[in-house]
Amino acid sequence: SGGILSTVDYNLFNTPEVQHKGSAAIQREAGIPTTAVGKIIDPLLAEKLLQDNSATLICIGRAFLNNPHWAYGAADVLANSESFKYPDSYDWCIGWKGFYKWRQDLHKDENNN
Repeated sequence: SGGILSTVDYNLFNTPEVQHKGSAAIQREAGIPTTAVGKIIDPLLAEKLLQDNSATLICIGRAFLNNPHWAYGAADVLANSESFKYPDSYDWCIGWKGFYKWRQDLHKDENNN
C-alpha cells in the first residue's frame, strides 16, 4: 500500500493486516502479482498468505535482521527432508542429518515445561 491511500487510516497502532489485506485486494481485483510485507515473522503466517492468494511473494525484513538464519527455522516448521534440502555444507550442522532432531527435541521440552 505504501502508505499513500487516503481511505486507509494509517497510524502507529495498525497491525500488518492492513497491508496484507491491501495486497490481497490488489491481487484479486487487478489480477497482478503482489508482495506482502509488514512484520511477517512467523513462517506459518507467510505460508498462509501465499496459500490464501493474498500475495505472490512474501518479503521478510525485520525477521532477517533479527535472525539471518530465519529461513532455516522456517524450513524446520514448514518442510521435511523430502520437501526441503539443506545445502550440503550446512546439512550436518543445522540440517536434517545434524541438529534438526536436537532442535525439535529442545522445542518439545520447552513446550512441555
